[in-house]
Amino acid sequence: MLDFIVTGLPRSGTTWIANWLTTDQTLCIHDPLYKYTLDELNGIITSKKLGVSCTALWRFPDYLKDHQARKLIVHRDLKEVNDSLANEMQVDTVSEKDAASLKDIFGIHADFKDIFDKDRAKEIYETLLQLPFDEERYLQLVEMNIQPNFGKVTFDLDKLKDFRRRIEYDAE
Repeated sequence: MLDFIVTGLPRSGTTWIANWLTTDQTLCIHDPLYKYTLDELNGIITSKKLGVSCTALWRFPDYLKDHQARKLIVHRDLKEVNDSLANEMQVDTVSEKDAASLKDIFGIHADFKDIFDKDRAKEIYETLLQLPFDEERYLQLVEMNIQPNFGKVTFDLDKLKDFRRRIEYDAE
């Protein structure tokens, strides 16, 4: 069962956050919809507190509304998000309507910059994980730019098809 969920638009630090929230007592899976369907997320087996940090879960507001996990919603300036998507990744950008939908998700709302503010990060960490803040590890990670290595990320094609089907269904 998921204990915590982090979501935000692409390029909002979710990879960095997944690394930060993975500890000796917790596992935070980044962009799990590459490998799992929504229905499978709560069935992931681990002896640790389980969480996800996902740039797609915001597209499923009913799932998030009904889920009991503690939630963090990360907001980043839409222009910064879209500049990065278009220029660095050369993929489709995000609409203002999609970005605005994040406001409707119940949970802790934080600006992208809050993640890199030690006091705000401590509050977020302890609320999400229900564990004491590891300041030493946090300060080490703040110095790092953590990105997915898309050349090595594995995808389950059936799970991606399920994701696309659900998005297209929700859009209708």
